[in-house]
Amino acid sequence: MVRYDLRNCVLNRNRWLLPALFWLIAVFFIRFYLDFHDNLTFGSCLFIVLAGCEPVDIGQKAFTLPVLWMFLQMGYMFFTIEYPTRDMNIFGQQMMIRSGSKLRWLLSKMLWLLTSIVMYWGIGWLLIMLFCLINGLPVSLRVDGELPPSVLPSCDKYSEIYSASEMVIPLIIAPVVSSLTVALVQMMFAIMLNEILAASVSVFLIVWSACIKTPIAFGNYAMMERCNIFSTKGLSFVKGLPLMFFIAACVIALTMILFSKKDILEPKKNGS
Repeated sequence: MVRYDLRNCVLNRNRWLLPALFWLIAVFFIRFYLDFHDNLTFGSCLFIVLAGCEPVDIGQKAFTLPVLWMFLQMGYMFFTIEYPTRDMNIFGQQMMIRSGSKLRWLLSKMLWLLTSIVMYWGIGWLLIMLFCLINGLPVSLRVDGELPPSVLPSCDKYSEIYSASEMVIPLIIAPVVSSLTVALVQMMFAIMLNEILAASVSVFLIVWSACIKTPIAFGNYAMMERCNIFSTKGLSFVKGLPLMFFIAACVIALTMILFSKKDILEPKKNGS
């Protein structure tokens, strides 16, 4: 089943233009910073597109929508939403019946989901690396210390330079784990109910993360505005990783329990 999923919806997939389009828009956005910031690097470019925004200020009722950040978050949502339910309603039924195991099918889809999330971010990393090479920027994760104060309104911790080892978790690992956690929740709702509800839940999680700063809003861990490396009131991304892994494990376990009781011969149509 794993080979089937990787072959048909990774190697032979016709939706690869979707993540490329999302990330190309991000690259064009980065282009505007070349004229205003010296010492940009690969890490600086990632920092810019993952900057995010401050949470909602209830007192002042002020909120700036992080358009680019939300755009990239919703990119992986649209990239991963349709395949599990489509396969479940067509070929997946036959595979589950012949193999006699619904859980094997489900685990295969979860491995496919992990692969798709990594590849979504990988496409972004490759396009930004290409942008850096074309413009003569270092392909390094280090971030110049002058960039965060000029991009993040809440930045109150300063450094001459943020090293590559310091930035690997907030720029690379945490955003991928955050995306995977949202995508797992989305897949659970999609295969148990329908894609429209699943998409609505994902949008809620993404918007909720943009509006509020709290450890349980795991979209916060893909936003530099919420990182304690740059703000004294920020969240610890190092501590956030175990929390997201725990939430992901709970979602996986719940999905397996619910799916084991699902009648796969009478799947609901999307949106019904």
